[in-house]
Amino acid sequence: MRRESLDALIVCGNQYAGFEGAVFYVSGFEIVHRYVYVLIPLEGEPTLVFPREARWIGDKAKPWVKDQVWPDVPGHWLAERASERKWKRVAVYGMNFVMAVRDYRELAKASFELVPFDTTFDMVRAVKSEEELVEVRDAMDIILDGFWALVAAYEPGKTEAEIMAPAVERFFARGAGPRMMNILLSGTHGEAEAAFKVPGNRVVAENDLLLYSLEVTGTGCYWVEFSRRSFAEKSARERKRWRTPILKRWKRRASSCVPVNSPAMSTRESLKNLRNMALRLGTSRATALAPPCSNIRPSERRATSFSRKT
Repeated sequence: MRRESLDALIVCGNQYAGFEGAVFYVSGFEIVHRYVYVLIPLEGEPTLVFPREARWIGDKAKPWVKDQVWPDVPGHWLAERASERKWKRVAVYGMNFVMAVRDYRELAKASFELVPFDTTFDMVRAVKSEEELVEVRDAMDIILDGFWALVAAYEPGKTEAEIMAPAVERFFARGAGPRMMNILLSGTHGEAEAAFKVPGNRVVAENDLLLYSLEVTGTGCYWVEFSRRSFAEKSARERKRWRTPILKRWKRRASSCVPVNSPAMSTRESLKNLRNMALRLGTSRATALAPPCSNIRPSERRATSFSRKT
């Protein structure tokens, strides 16, 4: 904040999946419904700013930010606070995608400058501490637990929702709460439709392709995603016959690409290599090949085939 010459930062969050984590990160408050802002001044203590209608929603004793207010129009309260303290530059995280229109209008007509802060804030959060990595790994462990429950539930004749249900049960039991987004890409005869959807009442046949995309957090509110193509065992054997030549052609093409990433490289090093290659070749010709990244064991990096015994 000092580097950007900011007087304060407003962090916005709401109940939309993935938009609640920033508030938890800076205040410890878990959004249950509606939205909330965290005002972080360069000097002084932060304040949780709730809309008045959210007074009885969420555990207000849980966050470590104890200064809390419930104005009728949060944007008006924020604008007055900034004017009282003669702030000149106020950054906002979530101004375009999260902040309520009525609050933005109040801030936009104030005398101070509003500074979009999404990229800077996200880059700061991208650097994970050892404590945070424990939470990320916990979330991945939860999602794998649910995935294998889904595999065990598979049976032709069940609906897409019935196959999904045991995974959701594991997610909720292990602390994901409402922070999950479980969708499905599916189709008949080994093919998939062109859009993800909510698992519904469509009955699954033995030759259907299923790709459940599972996204959850643990109690630490760190999102992870896990997806695997899934076939019935017979269909998987049939696909292996045409999949093998395709993989061989892909490997030949991949061998001619310039590697810019490896598991030992940091993100900064990888991006630097990619940028340098793009400058040499021209961005229209640059091709980057990164190794697959996953938090599961190598033996699990494959499509999953369902056995009738499972």
